[in-house]
Amino acid sequence: MKSGSKEQRINRAVMEKYEGRCHVCGHMGADEVDHVDALSEGGPDTFENRRPIHSEPCHRVKTAEEAARGRERR
Repeated sequence: MKSGSKEQRINRAVMEKYEGRCHVCGHMGADEVDHVDALSEGGPDTFENRRPIHSEPCHRVKTAEEAARGRERR
């Protein structure tokens, strides 16, 4: 498990690498970092699996879609 400060460093580096461009909509100004392949769906907790995302609406919608897929798997 990573410490909070290590997570923050990784997330800052992700934002810098991708210049704050949201991986969902492609627009600049993303304000969060997201796991492209969700951890809940077996995605790795790696730098390569992280990208910037807008908290609204992109992250909310993506999370809802992931949750729906999770319900379907039950």
